[in-house]
Amino acid sequence: MAFQLDEIFLKFQENDIKMIVDRMEYDLSLLQSFNLMDYSLLFVVAYNPKFVEANHDLFELGKKGEWVLKKPEHHPEGSRI
Repeated sequence: MAFQLDEIFLKFQENDIKMIVDRMEYDLSLLQSFNLMDYSLLFVVAYNPKFVEANHDLFELGKKGEWVLKKPEHHPEGSRI
């Protein structure tokens, strides 16, 4: 997929950001106590119908009737979207 680099897709409310950071700090301290390092980061992203509605040009109906991101069009080397 080709998107503008300055575009933001994951938007969190302030209290959600604090909960995520607090959890990451806790996990980090636990791993540090065992002298371990974990490079993985897992986020569960939920379907947001308002995002699909606001950005309908990015989506199409899938085989099962669900909204899916459109496959990127082929663009010549070096072109930007």
